[in-house]
Amino acid sequence: MQNEEEQKDPKEALRAYIIDSKVYAFVTRYKPCYDEFEADEAFTDSSLRKWFNAYPKTVGDPLTLYMDELEKQGFRMVASAVLNEPVLPVKII
Repeated sequence: MQNEEEQKDPKEALRAYIIDSKVYAFVTRYKPCYDEFEADEAFTDSSLRKWFNAYPKTVGDPLTLYMDELEKQGFRMVASAVLNEPVLPVKII
């Protein structure tokens, strides 16, 4: 028999790990920037996980939902020429 969390829609089960105030804190501290060389900071996958405390769970990866919320606010990952990995460049407000 599956536990209650496994019976839910996977995205709904992940939603339990999302803290909306963390998204609010991020978007009130940073604004989108689409050029890593003009950015004040560039978040890697690892640094985004640390900011949101979003580490993979048995029901999936909560970072995907945080990224969905950030994309709604205009944030976009870009391919970094410096780090050779995707980054989320931002300007500090």
